[in-house]
Amino acid sequence: MFWKFASIACLVCVVSISSYGRRALKWLRLRFWPIQREEVGIVLPLLGVLFLIAFNYYALKSVKDTLVITSAGATAIPFIKTWALLPITCLSSYLFALLSIRTGSRRAFLIILSSFLGFYSLFTFILYPYRKALLFHGLANWLEPLLPEGFQAIPILIRHWTFTLFYLISELWSVIILNVCFWGFLNEVVSVDQAKRLYPILRTGLNTAGILSGHIGLHFARAPYNPCFPMGETAWDQALIKTLLVVLLAGLGIFALFLYISSKIETVKCQAQEVTPKISLWKEGHLLVTSRTILCLSCITFAFNFLLNTTEMLLSTQVYKLFSDPINFSSYMHRLAIITSVIASLSSFFLSGNLLRNLSWFSTALITPCISLITSFFFFLFLFFPEQTAHSTAWFGLSPLEATVLFGTAQNCLVRSFKSSLFDINKDLALIELGKSMRVRGKAVIDGIAARTGKAFASVSITFLLGLLGSIDACTGPLGILNCFVIGSWFSATYVLDRHRLAKVKKKVSKLEND
Repeated sequence: MFWKFASIACLVCVVSISSYGRRALKWLRLRFWPIQREEVGIVLPLLGVLFLIAFNYYALKSVKDTLVITSAGATAIPFIKTWALLPITCLSSYLFALLSIRTGSRRAFLIILSSFLGFYSLFTFILYPYRKALLFHGLANWLEPLLPEGFQAIPILIRHWTFTLFYLISELWSVIILNVCFWGFLNEVVSVDQAKRLYPILRTGLNTAGILSGHIGLHFARAPYNPCFPMGETAWDQALIKTLLVVLLAGLGIFALFLYISSKIETVKCQAQEVTPKISLWKEGHLLVTSRTILCLSCITFAFNFLLNTTEMLLSTQVYKLFSDPINFSSYMHRLAIITSVIASLSSFFLSGNLLRNLSWFSTALITPCISLITSFFFFLFLFFPEQTAHSTAWFGLSPLEATVLFGTAQNCLVRSFKSSLFDINKDLALIELGKSMRVRGKAVIDGIAARTGKAFASVSITFLLGLLGSIDACTGPLGILNCFVIGSWFSATYVLDRHRLAKVKKKVSKLEND
């Protein structure tokens, strides 16, 4: 019976296509592949670069979270992001802006990519195999009796400094390589009209990478210990080393494809007369005050990263209670990457392009904060009231902890999916409207400083509450209230930016009419 219906459906499709002919095919192409023929030779390599960058991002995220959380606990993450990640990110963003002005975005990308691949090679072949000999016991043992209960993760991070360093460099991968370097390079050579057509397609390739990365990671995690493999003492050691070897191979692919793309695209370098020859951190901070667009986009980026990190921190604590073994925790992270990528890919392919073409910038910009508000409400409900919701979860055969992990995972998947499929595209569309020199500096400020400041402020808040309340579970209520205020500021910044953009458009129209 099924094959009969399928045959009838195929026959109807053939008749419809033959009836409408080229009009139907053109409509489908414009909806799902709005790429012109002369752009295919560039778009396909760009898809390859984004796919490999995102592949490494998902692989590194699973590895870094597993290494740190299973060795030091989820409470260690706020300390890393507060005292180490924020200053390193600010410095890296400043150095990239300086390097891109002096050498151009293409060479800056290749130099920074080579630095990342060099570190991962060092970690794979030296730092991880000899991690036990490199443990820093002296300072860690001295600090343990001096620190209060809520700060006991700090000595563990110092003792396992190789894991801490790996976490820091892997966190910088998405910020520096993807957001600042690659999208900064792309924004220089793509117009606003091209961006509306190209970015949803590119984001689709970006989102599908997590599916492959997750399946490869799960394959490595499920594999038993292989005594013939030359590295690793346990099955988990071998799974980690195999993952990092794949990351290095993907990095070489990124390098080769980017060389090809940059040879085909004539990049527009920032000339000395367009920007100040010598930039400083003070001038980059002054840029936030003088440009309302960059200020509002920084506030939006700050709010998103604050919300994502506070909820992710609480979710990691619950996941670690459920999966304390590194293999099980890593398997969960890989499954999370697969689900997130599937949702993001479907939304990018079927929703993003159509929403951007048919709705205003303001309408599409409000979708992500609305999803964050709704999903965060249910996550905190099950997290803060486990006993009151236990009867409801029992109907579905779930314990309160399992239900909390389930809803937290759903919240994390949806927010991350719409970040890559819609939130980042809206942000880039607003940034493209600025001048060429402002794009490079603004991109560094927004995706570098503002994003990491949001994560760092979330970590500072959790760190302060840990010192005050003593445990991560006791911080749930205050963090939920703080998230409500941050979501309100997100809505406000989006509204102010939309009013500012409309005022600029009206000013240009009135000027053209007067001329």
